[in-house]
Amino acid sequence: MCPEFFPSRNNDIEERLELLRALESGQLDDIYCPRCQTRSVSVWFTHPDTGEYRTWFVCDSCSFAVRVQNSQQPRLFTIDRVNVQLDSYDGSLFRKSRSEKNGDG
Repeated sequence: MCPEFFPSRNNDIEERLELLRALESGQLDDIYCPRCQTRSVSVWFTHPDTGEYRTWFVCDSCSFAVRVQNSQQPRLFTIDRVNVQLDSYDGSLFRKSRSEKNGDG
């Protein structure tokens, strides 16, 4: 099917690309939120295991949050940008996934 049959999905992808572009430009705070249209998204990181990193975009004004999985340590990763709650969440998902792959789950 042609992409025009999925306009909301295309918008969703474009919104996420805009978040990634802001991050790549070095912006970690006051990023435009695609849901509430305010500049209230911040970037947070998690490090659930050795060599595993995730980048989160979280809005302070609404419930918008989206996560991307990194293939390596993000360029702007710093320990002070690790969100403890999100890190715990990603750690539990990572352990569960690894357990299922090993047939433990």
